[in-house]
Amino acid sequence: MNRILYATDGSSGAIAVGEFLAGLPHAGETHIHILTAVDPFDADDTDGEEEGGGALDAARASLGRFPGHITTATVYAASNGEIAETILDSAAEIGAALIAVGNQGRTGIARLFLGSVAEILFHNAPCPILVVRRPIGPLREIMVGVDGSEEAQYAAEKFAAVLPPPTACAIRLVRVVKNPPFAVAAADSVATGSYVVAAQELVDREMPEARRSIDALADEMRAGGRETGESFPIEAVVSVGDPATELLRVAEGHAAGLVVVGSRGLSGLERLVRGSVSQRILRQARCSVLVMRSPDIAAEAGRKGPPAKIRQSAEVPKTGMSHPVL
Repeated sequence: MNRILYATDGSSGAIAVGEFLAGLPHAGETHIHILTAVDPFDADDTDGEEEGGGALDAARASLGRFPGHITTATVYAASNGEIAETILDSAAEIGAALIAVGNQGRTGIARLFLGSVAEILFHNAPCPILVVRRPIGPLREIMVGVDGSEEAQYAAEKFAAVLPPPTACAIRLVRVVKNPPFAVAAADSVATGSYVVAAQELVDREMPEARRSIDALADEMRAGGRETGESFPIEAVVSVGDPATELLRVAEGHAAGLVVVGSRGLSGLERLVRGSVSQRILRQARCSVLVMRSPDIAAEAGRKGPPAKIRQSAEVPKTGMSHPVL
């Protein structure tokens, strides 16, 4: 069973998540668990309870005629750290294959990818993360960023199992050869003395392998689609430039409705110095973004946020499965 944790605060940005998911051809056994957080200081406040219930109702309605199973839960969390921890805890408890959130909202969950919540979820989630951006329309093209790494290969080959594309949706694989910002100086003191290897020559050396690897990946995906009967139009593109900048440019130029990238799980120092391509895509893309992570990366992800201080009501057990919707 494919399980999706859908975090919502009832805002328009959060409702967009349900609208996006509703447009995909989910199997009947798919389970979506809708989670909302209420400030514990509002726990005894009727307005707070109504707000939480309203967020769940709106999210459920946004899924339309969803063919699978829906459950809902309300948890209590006051800070960004607690909100992120409740999402992570709930995802682990239900065995979520995906965490889905909106990129804009009105409460703590809405501040995703703008502060500490971003760091906790992006770097520590036990599964892929979908960040949905408006406008939401028919998903006609998905762009997948690949760079030759195992993480990118995994993302390209496995994303359809997490988010099944609609029939006839085009898939564009994009490999970016990084263009050196300056020429590299080298020396041959015996033969020719000092000389400069132009940046273009370095790019030219990498292009054949980049083209070979992305064409091979496209062929593998086409063959896999024929075997499963889920064949999609696949195009392979090689571009030159800064990876994140080029991926964003191609996605916008072709009006992609979803960008898929892999996550390498960079160390804290690497994130501080240069961040990651997937993180830049997540923050700057104008469309929805799916960050895939291989089981190895997910298993290595460690909790860096504060421990959750969740007050569960008698009606909301630890499992967070208290409100089944059939």
